[in-house]
Amino acid sequence: MKIIHFPEKIIWFQSLFIYPIYLSGTLFIFNLLQLWILVGYALFWQIKLSVEPTNRINSIDIRHWRSIPLLIWGWLISMVLMGVTILIGLYENGYDSNEMMRSTIGWMGGWSLLGIYPLLGYLLPVRPAVIYRSACVIAAQSLIAIPICYGAYLLKLPGLIYLSPIERIIQNGKVYYFISWYTREVDSDGIRLVLFTPWGPALGLIGCIFFFYALEEQTPAWKWLGIVGSLAMVIASVSRGAYLFLPATVAIVWVIRNLSFIQFQLSLGISCFLGGLGSTFLLDRFQEFFGGVKSARKSSSQLRGELERVAFDRWTDSPIFGHGKQIQGPDFLKHMPIGSHHTWIGLLFTQGLMGFCLFFTPVVWSLIKLSLKAKSNPIAHVALKVLIVVVFASFSDNIEKLSYIYWSAFLLIGTAYREVSPPGSWDLGSQPPLHDLPSQST
Repeated sequence: MKIIHFPEKIIWFQSLFIYPIYLSGTLFIFNLLQLWILVGYALFWQIKLSVEPTNRINSIDIRHWRSIPLLIWGWLISMVLMGVTILIGLYENGYDSNEMMRSTIGWMGGWSLLGIYPLLGYLLPVRPAVIYRSACVIAAQSLIAIPICYGAYLLKLPGLIYLSPIERIIQNGKVYYFISWYTREVDSDGIRLVLFTPWGPALGLIGCIFFFYALEEQTPAWKWLGIVGSLAMVIASVSRGAYLFLPATVAIVWVIRNLSFIQFQLSLGISCFLGGLGSTFLLDRFQEFFGGVKSARKSSSQLRGELERVAFDRWTDSPIFGHGKQIQGPDFLKHMPIGSHHTWIGLLFTQGLMGFCLFFTPVVWSLIKLSLKAKSNPIAHVALKVLIVVVFASFSDNIEKLSYIYWSAFLLIGTAYREVSPPGSWDLGSQPPLHDLPSQST
């Protein structure tokens, strides 16, 4: 595959060197730097278009900001308002300017990515094929990294390699700068891998996303390396959620794509009728299954349940704008932050009802729009699948803290809207949009 444009080169560089970047302790910083380089590139072309609106440059396809779809604006405006909501919550709860500065940096490395990457995906000429191949390259490297990490455990090397000193400068959490071979499970003597992510479930999440990317890869060798590598990442993460996200997402998207067919509607109606007849049996089996999943790591499930209960109860103390930030929990919560381990309940606690609505609205809007486009737009089909995975993960993790890992999912949402240029868009170059060109295999 030939990497054509500057944004693609940035993404390709990250995929080639993700493990050296991780081992240097700078992955979080690099991914933020990547974001703002792409923002600068997009601003440069928007200014150029404004100054020279008739200028045409071969082989470049830049969308003008005036053609940005409402959904993309929705994500951007919601995430900007999310940052404002955080500051209001901190102010109402008496935090000083230092805490507001730290929270602003945290917003720039978290929520802001969910607003900016859909915009970049729409404005910039990044072919989905480059995103898919990049994921396969990372998954292939992970097939090498995984046995090395397990080898470190067998050699009884310490799980933690070192803590990057950059954490002392940024101060957004040590977990982003731990460089580890492996981590130990709380409920057993087993281990779980994190590879280039901050914790195990994050590896499971990105493994699920990479799996759906790999399915779209056109070169068989890379495709199978991506599929095997992504599944290995999911297995090595030992994430119960990730084991469920993958098949559940496949089933949901299959139902969405076939819902318009009369044969499927009839089959679904018959299935619902038969399911109603055996509802008691099915409900019992369903409860047994999820009971087994929770008992696999019982203390972890209990701790999550307590965190959710305490966060929801304390949300009423500041219902509109929340408490502004997560607060360290007491002893019975093992000092885990209140507002963690669940995006939606965490939003109610930290950003209140305002923050909850600011995230809920673009998520539901995107799910509806992508569902409508998925049948005719293959890029929207993939974007829908990875967004569903992210939504699933939001019920067991604070996904804004992981946006620097799965940023490509939101880049793809914007890219899905580039397949057909909307009326009034300003495209540079005489070629069709680059993502419509056939991929070039090496």
